[in-house]
Amino acid sequence: MNDRKKHILPGVLFTSLGLLLIFLFITPLLRFNVLNIGNILGLLIGFFFIILGLFFSKIVKLFFSALRKKIGKIFLICISAIFIFIFSIFIYSSHLMFSKISTDVYNAQTVIILGCQVIGESPSIMLNERINAGYRYLIENPHAKAILSGGQGNDERISEAECMYRALVNKGIEKDRLIKEEKSSSTYENLIFSKDIIQDKNLSTEVTLITNDFHCYRAAYFADKIGLNAQAYSARTRWYFFPTFYLREICAIIVQCIF
Repeated sequence: MNDRKKHILPGVLFTSLGLLLIFLFITPLLRFNVLNIGNILGLLIGFFFIILGLFFSKIVKLFFSALRKKIGKIFLICISAIFIFIFSIFIYSSHLMFSKISTDVYNAQTVIILGCQVIGESPSIMLNERINAGYRYLIENPHAKAILSGGQGNDERISEAECMYRALVNKGIEKDRLIKEEKSSSTYENLIFSKDIIQDKNLSTEVTLITNDFHCYRAAYFADKIGLNAQAYSARTRWYFFPTFYLREICAIIVQCIF
């Protein structure tokens, strides 16, 4: 009975953590129909913690029972090694991601604003944040020109570049400072096709990339890979999107490191 009482508090804490994770990762799905590897993985982690909390007492008993057997010890060592390995990759990927988040305004005269989902002819919440960040940067650097990079998806009425162009012109940015790149469908293509424009128009290869904070590392990585000297200027991400896209980006960074 005393053991059960000792295990009640950690059980409640794990269950509460699991419920919190489920709330954070299911919100984008229920409110905005966003479903990707980020919130799928987040929901699975949430359910894992709930199960851990509900059966904490039994799991502790199984753990100590396994420790009394040689095969049990080997199994637990292997499981621990796997968790330590996964946790190390998670920490390293997080470090890479956060290392590129910046709101410093550089003097680069070439700006690349990376596209994101367009809903009909209107910017999605995340694209709107990139537009706002681009506007702030262009106001701070009145001689800079911006490449608006993003093609048109099957469910979009206009290209992401056109959507950004309309929004920035409506905010007062001069049309001759904006260049549309409307062929790309991925981050890598954003940068490859933007580089073509930079070369065609003889723009500076020292660029500022504008994208959401979680996305800055991979954008800068691809830019450096194709020969652009890139700095990132981060657009903020709403709290209800950040956990989902943070985990999604972790997965993308891991895949990038492997391949």
